[in-house]
Amino acid sequence: MARMYVPRSDYFRRHRYDSRKIMRVVREAGGRNIRLCHVFNSSNFPKVVTFDVRNLREADLVKGALRDEFGKYSWLEVKKKNW
Repeated sequence: MARMYVPRSDYFRRHRYDSRKIMRVVREAGGRNIRLCHVFNSSNFPKVVTFDVRNLREADLVKGALRDEFGKYSWLEVKKKNW
C-alpha cells in the first residue's frame, strides 16, 4: 500500500486546483482513503489531494484518469507522499 498525492503543478497557475473534481476522479479510478492534506503537513502550505493505492499500477491508472479528465497536456502528476 502506498500513499500518493496530486501536487500543485504549473498547470494550476492558469487553472483552479479543483480538489472536489480531483477527488471524484481519484475515487472513480480506484483510489482509497482520499483526503485533503497540507503539503509537508505545514499549515502555511496549500492543501493537496492525498490517497492510497495498493501498488504503482493503480497509481498509473489514477494518473491516466486525471489526464483524461483534465486534458492530455495538463501536466498533472501523481507522486508518492514522502513527508
